Amino acid sequence: MKHVSKQLPLALLGLAVCASAHAAAYRLAFSKGENVEVFVDHADNQPWCTNPLTLRFAFAGKPDNDAVARLLPKLGGLLASQCPSAATVTWKSYNAQGELFANGSAARDEEWSSQVAGAVAPAEVAAAPKPEPAAAPAPVPITPAPAVAADPAPAPVPAPAAAAPQTAESAPVTESPAHASISHVTPAFAVSGWTPPAETDALKAATFFFEIKDQNGCLFRTTYKPDGDAQYVSAKSTGVTCGSDGYAAGEGGVVLLRADGVKLKEYEGSFHQGIPFNNRAPQLPIVGFDNQKNALMLLASDPASRIHYLLRAPYSWSGHWDTRSPALVAVTENQELFRQLETIRTTVFSALGALDQVQPKTPNVSFIAVRDVPQGIIKNDRDSWLYESNISRNWSTKIWQFNPQNASNYLFIHEARVAEQKRAADRQRQYEEQNKRQQAGYEGAGPTFSSLPN
Repeated sequence: MKHVSKQLPLALLGLAVCASAHAAAYRLAFSKGENVEVFVDHADNQPWCTNPLTLRFAFAGKPDNDAVARLLPKLGGLLASQCPSAATVTWKSYNAQGELFANGSAARDEEWSSQVAGAVAPAEVAAAPKPEPAAAPAPVPITPAPAVAADPAPAPVPAPAAAAPQTAESAPVTESPAHASISHVTPAFAVSGWTPPAETDALKAATFFFEIKDQNGCLFRTTYKPDGDAQYVSAKSTGVTCGSDGYAAGEGGVVLLRADGVKLKEYEGSFHQGIPFNNRAPQLPIVGFDNQKNALMLLASDPASRIHYLLRAPYSWSGHWDTRSPALVAVTENQELFRQLETIRTTVFSALGALDQVQPKTPNVSFIAVRDVPQGIIKNDRDSWLYESNISRNWSTKIWQFNPQNASNYLFIHEARVAEQKRAADRQRQYEEQNKRQQAGYEGAGPTFSSLPN
């Protein structure tokens, strides 16, 4: 089968990344019917979406090559939306004890047909020592947004166990693997008191969602809320994959139907955590929504510069979220980054480089830098903004074109306004002091009655 390598979704271009000795895993899907979890194994601190990919089938019971063969075409459909660059995968299957059972490959050109390379002999499996579980990776200078628990590092000498990573449950994660297809490692630093929350917490705080299950028990989140009793509303979906957390993922559609057969609402597009996007949904954790329901997704974090990079997906009247022309938001307290062109360019192109890892065909974006999230993003208060620029790709070369002449530098705008306010206050103070002196002069120049003749 095709080689699927586990990689973290983001890396900022042009900034140093600390290497880690541990591998990482992205939880791609869970099949209740086949009783297996599917992971993408990849290098630590690297995007999970590459070509080829390395897939790991972690069976709760006895591994089944036929189950792998049945799942691969479905996973191919999921990869078409979540990782379109993946054309081949290699796979390995493990039993509940983490012992290697079989391996193989698959290719998109062959419709993801499973090619089994061979099975591991039982005696060979018994002789392979189990690797010790590894702790979750510590934050690195560029922290990718979505992350999962790290797998054990390969053994220093070749051994079968070195290639057999433990299942995700063996390593600590932010969220329980039984409930999340993407667990979010919270960055270790805050900006103006704000730290990106776990995706589950951010979604719980969004009270405008209506949740409904389709005919397969897969959950969808919509902003459409039916009038009257919701028990008379059902959902019928097509094409989507149900993630390990129970929410719809991938491309497809869902129709909300009333009990009398009337269609109430229909969504088509790509789904992330059961939320509809009208373009391919980026595999990034949602960390909040602003007052206009625009989704805020964690693109990357840079502890060295203390910047969180967010992707803001606008909410549309149709009930979808749109990532075709998103806003890139840099959240930082370091306003000095926007005083010199060199550091401005570094910050801007770091955000663009991170975006290219997940949406390489995005034609244009708006870049915004803010001091904080609650005021600058949630309330859209421009007093908390530092910088803004619209950036697009060159039509022929597809290279990002950034022109500072077309930007608004709110740092200088704010400072100019403060300086003008100070000048106005000084003028007012001088005016009041002059009035006091004049008043005192008038009072001192009054007639002296004692000098008048009798």
